[in-house]
Amino acid sequence: MADGAKPPKGLLIAGIVLLVLGIGGCGYGCTNFVGFVSDLTDVVEGRATVPYGDSTTLQSDAGGAVILTSTSGAECEVVDDSGNQVSLQEPSAGTSGTVDTTGGETLEFQYYFDTDSGVTYEVTCQDGMNGTGGEFVVVSFDIGKIVGGL
Repeated sequence: MADGAKPPKGLLIAGIVLLVLGIGGCGYGCTNFVGFVSDLTDVVEGRATVPYGDSTTLQSDAGGAVILTSTSGAECEVVDDSGNQVSLQEPSAGTSGTVDTTGGETLEFQYYFDTDSGVTYEVTCQDGMNGTGGEFVVVSFDIGKIVGGL
């Protein structure tokens, strides 16, 4: 009686290694993103919100900035001190984050953008949905924490 073919152990081992790496990578990303939200909450605390329609300035040195708004339909515009419009990036699909301030406000992570050290940015937001008004805040923040979490 002949022995049957041996099962492919190499493929089984490779599959297990890839499964472990996938689970580990997901855990790492989730941990970074939770840390991002916690750090963002700390940065936002104590910052005054700005009503929609008004402008605020930001002098950045962190390599990036985050805009948080009180409504999800807010439309924002950022201009640097040379008059150039800055490209805003929205969080990836399925990614969101809210920050509850000590004043009882809930702000949503709406946009982020890259900044250059020593440049002043003027930020203006409007309520693009229904014109009910709202508020926003812009803070310097290390964009690498967002990318690492995502």
